[in-house]
Amino acid sequence: MNYKILTHEDYDDIVDISRNIWEGNDYLPSVFHKWVDEKDGCFLGLVVDDKVVAVGKYSILIDGQGWLEGLRVHVDYRGRQYAHAICDMLFNLAREDLRNNKITNIAMCTHKDTVASINMMKAKNFYLEDSCMVVFKENDNYNKDINDINIEKWDISYEEFKNLDYFKKNKNRITYGFTYFNLCKEIYDELVESNSLVIVNGHRCIVKVKGNPSIICIDNTFEGINDCVNYYLLKENYSEAEIYIHNPSDELISKLKENKYESLTNFENDCLYYVYKE
Repeated sequence: MNYKILTHEDYDDIVDISRNIWEGNDYLPSVFHKWVDEKDGCFLGLVVDDKVVAVGKYSILIDGQGWLEGLRVHVDYRGRQYAHAICDMLFNLAREDLRNNKITNIAMCTHKDTVASINMMKAKNFYLEDSCMVVFKENDNYNKDINDINIEKWDISYEEFKNLDYFKKNKNRITYGFTYFNLCKEIYDELVESNSLVIVNGHRCIVKVKGNPSIICIDNTFEGINDCVNYYLLKENYSEAEIYIHNPSDELISKLKENKYESLTNFENDCLYYVYKE
């Protein structure tokens, strides 16, 4: 296998890989240059026919987790075990860091429908630790007025933030961008610095952008979710928003369906968090 650490010059190959992923809405091209510049972990490519045809990344998250992400194989090169090869390389790097106490654990997040990836990780002793539901809303708000939506900074201390009922109900974790974080001061500081803590029409929300906005509504209400989604789609003209929901009520799911929100798995928990167990 011909591996390489990816550089900025590999961008066109990554765009080509991403064309057939998530119906062309793959976030990888939008984070590619940032990932190349990160010093910790490893952003790895596999080269065949003089081009990068498979990629994956081992990251060290802000909360100290070792994280496996970004596993992609070009549609023309699938079925050749390239995903396994990339994953094995990155997993071995992460396991070495775990044994040297450089990270707290090894984890990854995937969609419920990625059966091959799930089976591959289970074979490496990853187990399902948590899950939540992700729904999407496309930008169809052309006839709505952004002036109807009031947004302000959510000023809250770390002590108040970590003691929110939302986190007590969700095992002190926060989920966005298909990533599970363990709540800590570093996460809070990063959210404050990136202006991700906002109040939209009175609803407390967390909004992170990774390609498109990832939205968490602390009160888990349709009104809060919908106001926040409408604001960010109108303001920034993103193609869609993704909303991360833990423990949705039947009423919330019904309202989401009625208002053109979409789910890849019929509004079931489909964002799965796997953790490695030695």
